[in-house]
Amino acid sequence: MTEFFDREYTAKEAYGRLYRYARKYHTRFIIGLLAGSIMAGLWVPLFQVIQPLLNL
Repeated sequence: MTEFFDREYTAKEAYGRLYRYARKYHTRFIIGLLAGSIMAGLWVPLFQVIQPLLNL
């Protein structure tokens, strides 16, 4: 009997298997990506403002 990890998988096969398990979390994944993008967009300008203050 061979296990699933006994052979090399292509990226398409590996991500296809992962997608089958993650399909039910699709909505949470999209919300997480949006929230992460918004937070990154908020932190970058904040750090640009703070950086000159740290160089004093």
